[in-house]
Amino acid sequence: MVNFFRRGLLATKKKARGSPKATTSRFYYFPDSAKGKLIGRGGGTIKGLSATYSVTIDTDQSGVIEVAGVEEKIEECRVAIEDLMKMRVSGDTPCRVTFDLQKERDESFLGKLRANRYRSAALTSCPEASRALPQAGSRSTSHRITNKVEQECLLLDLEVPGSDNKFSHVTAVGAVEDCLKACDMLASELELGTLAYTTTGAGVGEAGYSTPPQFDLLTSRAIAKALFFPGRDEEPGPYHPDADPGEEKSLSTLAVALKYLDSANKSIDVAVFNITEDRLTQRLLDAHRHRGVRVRVITDDEQAKQTGSDAARLREAGVPLEMDADFRYHMHHKFACLDGAVLLNGSFNWTRQASEHNNENLVITNDSSLVAAFHSQFETLWKGFEGTGDAQAPATPPPANAPAPSQEEDTVFTACPKCGGPIYDNREANQGRKNPWPSFKCKDTRGCQWCEW
Repeated sequence: MVNFFRRGLLATKKKARGSPKATTSRFYYFPDSAKGKLIGRGGGTIKGLSATYSVTIDTDQSGVIEVAGVEEKIEECRVAIEDLMKMRVSGDTPCRVTFDLQKERDESFLGKLRANRYRSAALTSCPEASRALPQAGSRSTSHRITNKVEQECLLLDLEVPGSDNKFSHVTAVGAVEDCLKACDMLASELELGTLAYTTTGAGVGEAGYSTPPQFDLLTSRAIAKALFFPGRDEEPGPYHPDADPGEEKSLSTLAVALKYLDSANKSIDVAVFNITEDRLTQRLLDAHRHRGVRVRVITDDEQAKQTGSDAARLREAGVPLEMDADFRYHMHHKFACLDGAVLLNGSFNWTRQASEHNNENLVITNDSSLVAAFHSQFETLWKGFEGTGDAQAPATPPPANAPAPSQEEDTVFTACPKCGGPIYDNREANQGRKNPWPSFKCKDTRGCQWCEW
């Protein structure tokens, strides 16, 4: 009996010494929030991976997973997990890239990211919600930005500020090259042109901003481009006399105007009745914050007070802004001078309504006499309105002997999108201000601010 056990022990030792494969373990950075998917229902997914690659996978430690087994099997399992999770699975310390998309300040862009994220959470946790929501391909789910960026860039996480967290900025977590790819994708998906960022962790720490694609505003050839709105997804070219012929129809109508704004490197002077289109506003902010461009804005005082106006946002960012400060009349211009060389002018108001729905026009030219005339007019207005853009300046009430407002435009302004009822301008009852009242047939529009004109 003793000899039997000796022979068995000896055989075991010989087998161990003769084993061709040594076992080891590897740690990989892995977000705790994603471990549920890795484990799977009833542990089915992680058990399947363990059996397929003859490894053990430990998810108990915070922020990492441990995979133990034969070296080549561990690598095969890592690749399989990466493919399953659509994220980079690596032992290298991840970095954090914080984008210039800030809570409260950039809500119009953050809302698109949050809507996608919360919808995804609802689909994961509640099958009933999945059936109730529109299916993929419908209008409300066509822009699944957050998931697209996370998965295509293999990010460990894409932090989006919201009411359920304390994030202050949109931040990508992962390999530095993946995070920078996410930066480009976010800029493209949100129509920002480019996006500034700050990189920290993984032994790096730097701020970055890639100059967006630009036209040559100082070209000696004539710039003469007419844009008409509502815009087209593929605006016919040429967009610029020196542009690559292959670029024709590669930009939307609005994107052409945005690229001209992106092309300014010295100055942007804007005189516009109303500015609520966030994509246009963002171009002014980028030029001011990151390219050292001198940006000045003149707008109408009444429109600047309305919900949705970006006047306060520009002023808070340090962009010099002036207003007409006259309750009776309006600063109704809609033009911009770029680098003192190119003029954008037309009926086009800088609003989402104008870019997507109204019948508008915008002429882009480098005719020196026209550019000079509009630049001179801007300087005249700027000096005449000096000091009116002060954030602390109180609104001037109409004097007691003010003339009665004109009633010539006291007509139906538009139709309520909810009920089809008329929405009136009603200037007489609104002290002459061009701020139409909503239809009282529809309670959903009573709180709306109809600022377009």
